[in-house]
Amino acid sequence: MPTFRYSDHQILQFVNAAKTIEGGKLFFKDFEKNTGSGKQARVSLASAKIGVVSLELRISAPIVNDPTKYHAVLLADLVRIRGVDYNPLPKRTIGFKTKIPHGWHQNVDYPNHQKDNRHDPLDFGNVADLIDFSRKICSLWNIELPDKDNQREMF
Repeated sequence: MPTFRYSDHQILQFVNAAKTIEGGKLFFKDFEKNTGSGKQARVSLASAKIGVVSLELRISAPIVNDPTKYHAVLLADLVRIRGVDYNPLPKRTIGFKTKIPHGWHQNVDYPNHQKDNRHDPLDFGNVADLIDFSRKICSLWNIELPDKDNQREMF
């Protein structure tokens, strides 16, 4: 198995570092899926604190009016290092140990140690819409979003 070039410590630094959206705006584009029309944003991120690494935020809403279908990932060099999903029911392993909790959870991924990957529950409360979800994701991963007056421009 190839080794990811960043250590677990560096990945944690990437997640925790203050980041901005290159170009300053988070725009969602329409896309078609078998579930109907959805929206997706893919933006590059910048941070003065972490040096040269390609960071990308992807947020998708395959069904825009159903927040439980929203999904987000944080990528470093096109490899997922964090993700957020919703599960309507907990997923359990044999022996009934909960592997993925019910509700919103964060996938904490370490590409060099996949057996250490985990699903941590998140207290996102009620997610009202895609803008609310985007705000919560950006807050979680320390990404600066445009001020509230400009957030409606995301669509």
